[in-house]
Amino acid sequence: MNSEISPISTFTLPQELFDSLPVSVQCYIRFLETHIQQLQVQVVALQKQVGDLQMEVADLKAQLAKNSSNSSKPPGSDGLRKQPKSQRSKSEK
Repeated sequence: MNSEISPISTFTLPQELFDSLPVSVQCYIRFLETHIQQLQVQVVALQKQVGDLQMEVADLKAQLAKNSSNSSKPPGSDGLRKQPKSQRSKSEK
């Protein structure tokens, strides 16, 4: 259920090609690379938070599924749900 997003690998230009670009384009490429790195850090942090939240939701679902018939909880804690009718038939005694 935990789908991890792999960090994006940055594409690097050969140095001689990068050096042949105008300075404004070089600056913009550096800016974009820095921004991509920052976003990758955020993605990793968000992945951890999502994983933690998924575990918490699973724990809460497990708690909700417990009642007096499948745990050590007292019958009074089952809430206002109607109890299921017994499947047993009357004996002939």
